[in-house]
Amino acid sequence: MSYSTDFHRDYIAMQKIWERCRHAKAGEDAVKLKGEVYLPRLGGQTDEQYNAYKTRARFFNAFNKTITGHVGLAMRKPILITVPEAMEKINDNIDRNGADVSAYVKAILTELLEVGRVISLIDYTKLDAEATMLDAETARPYWIQYKAEEFIDWEYTEDGVLIYGVFRETEEQRGAHHHQKYRYRVVELIDGVYTQSIFIEDSSDPVEVVTPRIAGKTLDFIPVIIHQTDYDTSVDLPPLLDLVNLCMSHYRLKADQMHALHYVALPTPYIIGVDPTDEDFPDTIGPHKVWGITAPDAKVGMLEFTGAGVEAIDRELKSMEDQMAIIGARVLLPEVSENTATASNLRSISETSDLVSIVTILSRQVQMMLEFTALWGNMSGEVELQMSTHFLPAELDASMVTALVGAWQNGGFDYDTLIDNFKRAEIVDPEKTVEELQASTEQEGEARMQKAAEAMAAMETAGGGPDEDEEEDEG
Repeated sequence: MSYSTDFHRDYIAMQKIWERCRHAKAGEDAVKLKGEVYLPRLGGQTDEQYNAYKTRARFFNAFNKTITGHVGLAMRKPILITVPEAMEKINDNIDRNGADVSAYVKAILTELLEVGRVISLIDYTKLDAEATMLDAETARPYWIQYKAEEFIDWEYTEDGVLIYGVFRETEEQRGAHHHQKYRYRVVELIDGVYTQSIFIEDSSDPVEVVTPRIAGKTLDFIPVIIHQTDYDTSVDLPPLLDLVNLCMSHYRLKADQMHALHYVALPTPYIIGVDPTDEDFPDTIGPHKVWGITAPDAKVGMLEFTGAGVEAIDRELKSMEDQMAIIGARVLLPEVSENTATASNLRSISETSDLVSIVTILSRQVQMMLEFTALWGNMSGEVELQMSTHFLPAELDASMVTALVGAWQNGGFDYDTLIDNFKRAEIVDPEKTVEELQASTEQEGEARMQKAAEAMAAMETAGGGPDEDEEEDEG
């Protein structure tokens, strides 16, 4: 067993991009702390002038707003999870830090939209020589989530099977000399057997070596899931990278705009025909200051900015903001443009969007993680996870509902399809099964028939019924 603190070549290529995305999401303060990385100094600016230039700038954080909005859409409908009863308690604290499966999935989705990559490791509670019987009884599998920057090296076979990986973890060293040290968790297949080793920074020998087992048998694979925007083993670019770059360009242009306004927005007084060295030359202005000018050819006035330069910047900033909205929407609606389609077309387009692809892949991966967790925990039973990919509710008016019911009644499609359309439109409870809806419909139908029969009986008792009234009229 061995490990290296070297970074994978793809990691090195992506490191600056991930950092840029992190800073953009963190917002204005994080971006400004990087100084000239994102806002180059103007020619001849002193440190004091540059700091003032940077302070006046504003960072329009469309990136964070887009991530928050899209994660909200993807998680708008609850994740439907079916697991063995013995596993339900584990699901409520799947990472041993208080996060349930839904919260864990939400965190993954946020990372995927932010940097395009996040890693999950399925581990098992370790028991040392001093473990008690209670410790053994409460031991169970759990999930660990690593950011892209924490998975520093890896190796795949030609068939795309992970055989080696290195996680860099931060270990706090508290006390008088408070500092951080790195710890490296190495996962690898050694002679076809999954082994996990822990190394402390600057050490060549592991402080811990574990060979996990399930029912006494070693594993022939590494329980690590690489969450990305596709199934490829290569590192993907963040799906919203264009939006990040546009936010940074907008920030630089906004700095120029605020810099220009700082110098030209306020009117400046001027005097022509007066010697500025004259002792009576006015050097202040205000309601309590009187100018006494004796020169017959003197002229006074106010310099005011009338050029089109700042207006051009305004137009470009507005154009950038429009582009930000379009780029953000394309993750949900890839064909959206300035000429926005109809609402129904947008809903149709959204079903094939990048966000749907991301959620579909993530849903399959998390189900696989749940299945493996149940296996490792020796919990038998059905395991299923469903995430909705219908982000925009389908709008059905009365005529469309009538048309759907009519088509179903005429054999155009089955009852399941009818209910699926109603669920998407949120007309019926999306969490109820077709059988549950059928049962409740039949019960309500029987109840309505019973009420109708009772009402008819009451009418006949009170008025003798319609036949008797007709006989009285004829008499």
